[in-house]
Amino acid sequence: MSEQNQPKGGKFLDLDTWEAMKAAGFSEQELYDDQPTGPIIYSYSRKQAIEDGVLVDLTRPGFERVLRMEGIRIHCAMTDTAFAQVVSADIEQDDLFQALCRLGRMLRALVNEARRQRDSDRVFFCVPGVNEQPVKMWSMVGPGDDAEPVMTIMLEGED
Repeated sequence: MSEQNQPKGGKFLDLDTWEAMKAAGFSEQELYDDQPTGPIIYSYSRKQAIEDGVLVDLTRPGFERVLRMEGIRIHCAMTDTAFAQVVSADIEQDDLFQALCRLGRMLRALVNEARRQRDSDRVFFCVPGVNEQPVKMWSMVGPGDDAEPVMTIMLEGED
């Protein structure tokens, strides 16, 4: 977001707060002067995406050990489609060991590629999928719900 579009007050206003401020006497122009993009009408948090199953939390018990082994120390999640295609495809439901091995292999490829692509918040990499067919993936480090650094791993074409 460009500097001119950032709120001067440091926080984006939701629609309810916007309307409350208008009711308190702030003019529409004053609000737009502080919030050039207007109020936030809808947002979908990372926490909601994990609760809804859109993202798979890799820092949950069982998986967090694999993250630590690969040197990943920030919150990490993976899209459900990427997880299904790369980690859990064709695995019996109770075969956690095989899923952890696949997760470790995928994270190792990510970390190795991240070392090559040092100056970016995005890393593009490829891993063997089911039947050893290559799966193109990417990850991004950005701010989480509370502005903390988080990583999201996706299939190529997802965002």
